[in-house]
Amino acid sequence: MRTGRKWQLRFANASCSSGAAGASQPDKTGFNLKEVFIMYKLLEIVDGNVIAEHALTQANFRIGRNLGNELQPDDASVSGNHASIVLAPSAYLDDAMEATIEDLGSTNGTFVNGRAVRRQLLKHGDMVTMGALSLKFIDEQALALGGTRILLNEES
Repeated sequence: MRTGRKWQLRFANASCSSGAAGASQPDKTGFNLKEVFIMYKLLEIVDGNVIAEHALTQANFRIGRNLGNELQPDDASVSGNHASIVLAPSAYLDDAMEATIEDLGSTNGTFVNGRAVRRQLLKHGDMVTMGALSLKFIDEQALALGGTRILLNEES
């Protein structure tokens, strides 16, 4: 477990940052929320077309029909509190973040790339389905780096 370390992300290009230098203050984890969270977004897809883009602006981005969720689809097949996406420092890569989706006990389940999941690490391009809601997960940092992150064995 990493304690007492300030997390700062280094962006590969300007398109990954908010462009608002100094516009927000670091939170208790030590990183600038606007710059970190702009790197993840969900594309809402209907019939193969992107109809909306949702930036992940919270460390715990909640999805469901109930008020108070960050994404509130008007779809009866999505539960009131369906799922959440948690952003946290990577356990494997220094200066990197991870996004994990967790089903919150929904009626119809949460699916990643067609597979039912309770909790799943998201990768760039993953398709998330909740009822009739289809979302494509976009990792701007992976996109800027060519879409691939390589995990190295610490003993190498």
